[in-house]
Amino acid sequence: MEFKPYQTADVQAYVEFINTANPTRPTTAERVQYFDSTREASAKFARYWVLESSIPIAVVSFETPMSNPAPNEYSFELVLPTESKHLAKSLFMAAQPLAARLEPKLWRVVCQEDHWQYKFFLEQGFNEFDRMWASQLPLEDFSFVPFQTILEKAKSAGLTIRTLADELSDPSFLRRYYDAVIEILYDIPAATPLQPWSFDLWKQRLLEDPTFLPEAQFIGFIGREIVGVSQLFTSARAATIQTGLTGVRGTYRHQGFAFALKLEAAQYAQKKGFKFVRTNNHVINRPMLTINEALGFMKEPATIYLRKEI
Repeated sequence: MEFKPYQTADVQAYVEFINTANPTRPTTAERVQYFDSTREASAKFARYWVLESSIPIAVVSFETPMSNPAPNEYSFELVLPTESKHLAKSLFMAAQPLAARLEPKLWRVVCQEDHWQYKFFLEQGFNEFDRMWASQLPLEDFSFVPFQTILEKAKSAGLTIRTLADELSDPSFLRRYYDAVIEILYDIPAATPLQPWSFDLWKQRLLEDPTFLPEAQFIGFIGREIVGVSQLFTSARAATIQTGLTGVRGTYRHQGFAFALKLEAAQYAQKKGFKFVRTNNHVINRPMLTINEALGFMKEPATIYLRKEI
């Protein structure tokens, strides 16, 4: 078993490999390059091909998490086709000397509850600390008629909805948008306290994201005050558009604003010919899950977040 360092020129082969190994979580070369290019200078990162007889059989990577980084805590990724899962234990053990170079105190991994890796990492001493529901809304037969009362209530309370594309001519708007997004993110129920990106890093990652659609970032206003957002991004999944953040600032809740923003986003997706809107929510975020369930989002197996102290 040989570990060969990944090279940037390997990106297309890497994407093809991981999409074949785990087709439920597809990605693109552009997306991989984006994450690699916007990594912070202080972040540590290593990715390896695992070869047998010069043939790639797996990929392993270690890196400082992009979200909520902490000293000597790293994300660990093992990409191994299901038919080769019998190699997982020996591969995991063989990777330990490479991992030790980072002097880790804690490892984090992400997997799906219905995937073989979930049980495998539990057997290696990892423990679950968070989970998120992925769910999607079928759009072909979706009707907005049952929700007109909610829309009317929101509009009567003064809500207007515009897009980020409508506002980008104002050079000061992105800072206002960032402030609203961070305030909303702080209030989302999650297992790990939020460590927000700096404005400059957030701006870079937003504008350089190959999935970014400024015309699909819906922003709710009362007058010129930003009260909530619902973001859509392109997806590697066929006929699917991905939800980013949806939320409302605390003082503007319980007026149907989040529901109205979700409906605006769904209407955009339907008009553009998408068949599904996909979203992810922490299982303890009951308010947003309630909205999604009312709209008809259908849950998929949960995404599990595991960690192991060293």
